[in-house]
Amino acid sequence: MGLLKKKGSGKGSNRSLQGEKKDSSVGGTPKSWKKSRKRAGSSPGKEEKDLLSKPLTEVLPQLTDNLANHDKDGSDKLSLSLRVLFKFSENKENRTSMIEEDDGRLVTTLFDFLVEAEQNSSDKLSLVLLILNNLSIPPENKRFIALDKDGVRILCRLMCKDPSIQLIAIVLVNLTFSDIKTRKELTDPNSDIELIEALAYAIKICTQSKKASNIRKPQDIYDECKDPTPKRLLEYLDMSQLNGDFPKMDEGGNNFNPDNLLLKDTAKWCLCALKNLSRTDVDSTTINVFIETGILSLIKSFSSVKFPEDDSQKGADLVLKNHPCNWTLNSLQDTSLHIFMNFAAIISSHKYLTGENLENILINLTDFSSKPSDTLTLDQKKVTNYQCVKARCALGLLIASDGYYGQPISISKKHSLGDTRLLVGGSEAPILTEIFGDTLHKRGKNGPGGYSISTFNVNTVLLCIRCLLTNYLNIKRLHVICGLEINTMLCKTLSIYVLKEDSIIEKEGAEHACFSLYLMSNCGFNGAFLPSSFTKELVGKILFGFLSLNNISAASQHAATQLLMRLEYLKFDGDFSTGDEPLHPSDYFFDDDTFAKLSLIEAISYKPGVKPMHEIFGRPLLSKFVRKSLNEDDNEWESSGKIVAYPSALDAVRDLSFGSDGFSSSDDLVDEIQIANNIVEAANGEETQYCGYDWLWEDGNSDYFEEIEKEYTPEKLSALKGIVTGSLSVESEPYNPFHLGCGKTSLVDY
Repeated sequence: MGLLKKKGSGKGSNRSLQGEKKDSSVGGTPKSWKKSRKRAGSSPGKEEKDLLSKPLTEVLPQLTDNLANHDKDGSDKLSLSLRVLFKFSENKENRTSMIEEDDGRLVTTLFDFLVEAEQNSSDKLSLVLLILNNLSIPPENKRFIALDKDGVRILCRLMCKDPSIQLIAIVLVNLTFSDIKTRKELTDPNSDIELIEALAYAIKICTQSKKASNIRKPQDIYDECKDPTPKRLLEYLDMSQLNGDFPKMDEGGNNFNPDNLLLKDTAKWCLCALKNLSRTDVDSTTINVFIETGILSLIKSFSSVKFPEDDSQKGADLVLKNHPCNWTLNSLQDTSLHIFMNFAAIISSHKYLTGENLENILINLTDFSSKPSDTLTLDQKKVTNYQCVKARCALGLLIASDGYYGQPISISKKHSLGDTRLLVGGSEAPILTEIFGDTLHKRGKNGPGGYSISTFNVNTVLLCIRCLLTNYLNIKRLHVICGLEINTMLCKTLSIYVLKEDSIIEKEGAEHACFSLYLMSNCGFNGAFLPSSFTKELVGKILFGFLSLNNISAASQHAATQLLMRLEYLKFDGDFSTGDEPLHPSDYFFDDDTFAKLSLIEAISYKPGVKPMHEIFGRPLLSKFVRKSLNEDDNEWESSGKIVAYPSALDAVRDLSFGSDGFSSSDDLVDEIQIANNIVEAANGEETQYCGYDWLWEDGNSDYFEEIEKEYTPEKLSALKGIVTGSLSVESEPYNPFHLGCGKTSLVDY
């Protein structure tokens, strides 16, 4: 009897199973797979050579017939046919034509063979799966194999029946690396595919300890479960573990050791398939399926580590069995962290991640970057820092993507300008820049701390950068370490989107790039903003081209306009030759063709903004909100009593400009440099208040605000707080206490 009962047979079968093209991020080939490939690729005999010498279209029907009639024709002919089919499938040019012939009869026959797998040897099973793996690589084949031929449903049930066959999980990794539409259908909770449930079940089964498996085997769950569909198996397993009838994984966290797991390789590939399904275009329905399986808590335990509290002892961090330096590409820990990074980019998932205490897990992981160890090798440090960058990006997405600077938000959603959770470590900044460059230019990275071409999505990386730049210290740190590189690539990102040269940059990604470039320009007045090979005229054309596009968000329009106003005063004198030679020099220059296209953009003449005063940079100051009494007969000022410190007048503008409480929307343009200059004048005592605030240099008379504080009663302060807070909401327009035109201008003529 076969592994599965057929739900249909023959051409156009209604069987339902799921899979997809292999994610190119999948790393090393399993040893068992390599052995099968070696056997399949051994020196061919005369008959095999004759078949391989003929055109594929001529021999494919015969080979498919041999596979379909293997019970009658014998084992030798079957083995010959499988070897020849495998060698044909190794040629990339054959893979699409092999499934198109006779409406995909070969694919139907291969799955029929798998369903009857108990009657066949493991070598033949491996060959069938190797052929399916090759055929599932071309993007145009995925949907046909996964859905039209019901491949994913079949593979899911085979894997639940026997999780030890890791090749099934690898084919599923390939098939889940597909287009949005296909993935959505594969994860539809109303279908009988049950892909996420099957992967979750396999991971839970495979991650039990080897010792525990001697007590009860995975086969016991399958045999005891009535109607063993993936969903029912998962429910029965959860109930068995809850009752103590079936063991869970021994231990996660610091002591987690994948080598102690029953089937770590199958678990690893199943988790890679879940990573493909968790990509940022996933919808709330799919997220709910993930949550209902309960798999997130288990995944979390793989990468939940904490730096030893007593790190004074040399090499104390290496006592950890689960040290991030061991989290190689596609390991359980590496993939689990990437899944949480994917989910953190989806705002609708945040409420679930909060319940998983993910923020603390990520913070603990970033400690490994801030507390480097001399006992680690260079390669181990590279891997550790790479994992810390992923954790930092996930933190940025989790904390700052919902209500990041540039969105009208309520006070309750704000985080500090200097939120240390978001502070990029010195060893993290170059890696973040490298990831940005590689994803923008469609590259992977080899070696320790490496990743594949498909590991990251450039639009998500751009969102990470924008979120991390909400910490003003990151603007300064990235400027010093790699500002020239980041700014150049942000500018190139905008040019790619404006010229529509590549669909890799989406509208949101271009907007994140524009806003990030605007934030980074705060450091471009006194240090190199862009290389000397870039001209202000060229950048102006890119910005005008961006502003001329339809449906650009208000925040992006504001950012682009501020950049245009600042262009004359920003420094375009960067020189890459003064530091280490870039690994990819072409990343930081426009080719002749792109330059010519950008030169054709018509830039409307504009007037520069106000020249910045030197005091707006780097001199800390304090502000205190004040408001005119509601009683018209009372000429006294009331104060909220809250003093806010800013690292500079330019940084203080953030709370008075776009997306802040103090910004009043208007058709008039706002020049943020003018606002900063006015703040300086107020702090110098040239104005009484500015924009409803008292201002004082932090290195000036600190008793000044204490004198002001004595003028107001607690009752007045409490009443004022209610007035201000009641005027703010997520849906409302940004609130300006005085509706003052702080920095409004008409300097740009459109």
